[in-house]
Amino acid sequence: MTDFPDKRLVAFRGWAVLTTLITFILIVVGSATRVTDSGMSCPDWPFCYGQLIPFPAPEGGYISQGHTYMWWQVAFEWGHRLLAKITGLMILAAFIWSLFLRKVHPRLWKVAGIALLFLISQVLVGGLTIKMSNLHWTVALHLGNAVLVLSAVSWLMMTASRRPISRGIEVNARAKKAFYIMLLLVYCTMIMGAMVSSAHAGGSCGGLFSCQGSWMPKGDFQQLLHMKHRYLALTTFIWTIVLMIVAKREDPQVRKSARLVHMFVLGQVAFGVAVLYSFENYPDYYQILSVTHLAWGMLVYTMTLIGIAKIHMGPKELSTKGIPWH
Repeated sequence: MTDFPDKRLVAFRGWAVLTTLITFILIVVGSATRVTDSGMSCPDWPFCYGQLIPFPAPEGGYISQGHTYMWWQVAFEWGHRLLAKITGLMILAAFIWSLFLRKVHPRLWKVAGIALLFLISQVLVGGLTIKMSNLHWTVALHLGNAVLVLSAVSWLMMTASRRPISRGIEVNARAKKAFYIMLLLVYCTMIMGAMVSSAHAGGSCGGLFSCQGSWMPKGDFQQLLHMKHRYLALTTFIWTIVLMIVAKREDPQVRKSARLVHMFVLGQVAFGVAVLYSFENYPDYYQILSVTHLAWGMLVYTMTLIGIAKIHMGPKELSTKGIPWH
């Protein structure tokens, strides 16, 4: 092993960083497509009104399943699909590239292969979502798989930032378990949030803290869905406190990750409350707040994943500028 990382590995890491960023943007654009009710503005898949580029509008305008859509709604859905294609090609390129780097960094192709598998399943789920007319559970499934794609490309980026044989940080088993539970809680909360959004249940319960005077409404699907999301969010917030407590005597890098997760969750709670009150008080800002809420949730998830990566692989070692291993 040389004192300096292979230049090809530095370049690959840059590609992995870009792929992770594009994947993150893709999920945010997908959220914007959902909250603007643009998901069914292209009635067919993989084309849009039978065309690769549905502009200008076909004769009679943009009409899908009896609904008339504005050009910007079609642009959202079409742009989302285009960005998905670009992301897919980038992940495929990363996998092929990683095969050429097997001798330099034998871990990369395995992680890239997992990302490619999640990508394939995402394409299939995307088709199912269109076929089922954006039914709430298909939207949640679509987001859930997208998060797994982001997880894989993020892990690829972090793997490429470290030595081929890297040592993790020794932590107590409770701390490691706490990070994994945190990741699962954030994941489930986001999926439930997607179901709330796609079922138009965001404003069904009014303000804090109960739902129209009830802590667990019965007989109303939207209200029940909404309260489940709230309880998951509350559990997630409480767990961040547990996470900081169990990480208190661990390595400084682990403590830092636990604090960052807690701070990001606090920000997510603030965005959630803002979305909640936007329905009655500032409805013009609901869509942008809802998209920001999802984007911030993705950051919470990523911060937690970085904490887990540090435990398994240690701190970052490789700079994109070719700084020596250290």
